[in-house]
Amino acid sequence: MSGLELCQRTRTTPTGSVAVVLVITSRHSKEDLEALLAAGADDYLIKPVDVSSLRISLAIAQQRIQILQERLTAQDRVEEMIEQLEDSNEDLQSFLHQLPLGTALTDRDGRITFLNQLAVERLFADRTETVLNQSWRRSCKRWKPLPKRRPQTEKKYRPASRCAVDTAIG
Repeated sequence: MSGLELCQRTRTTPTGSVAVVLVITSRHSKEDLEALLAAGADDYLIKPVDVSSLRISLAIAQQRIQILQERLTAQDRVEEMIEQLEDSNEDLQSFLHQLPLGTALTDRDGRITFLNQLAVERLFADRTETVLNQSWRRSCKRWKPLPKRRPQTEKKYRPASRCAVDTAIG
């Protein structure tokens, strides 16, 4: 098996993308060296090997390994954090479903991303699928204005949206 074939096979293994491949070769034509790099070699040395060049190449390989290990560690931390966020999101949704109030959540752009069961029943009836991921304002435009609110309600609550308060009162 040639060094070129070994590089190609190494890169196709499950851990091949994180392996550091240093090839020592007797070939020195530009085409041969380009083929080695294209096959996945990280670095190469031409025979006869100069010891100082070998030390430098090994130091570079060691730095690459350290960077790869740090990247994998960071990736593991990110995956762990994503899992924790998903668990927190599930806990939050469970809590919101238990609230005795119709609850709707929107993203930064004002699109509805969550409705608890009470909000589905009282605010959107059978239109849940058509309302999710739609803008809050667009969803509210379809409603007719309700009679004027009671004064004590206005003093007690400061609505974020007239549509939401009118609907909740109605």
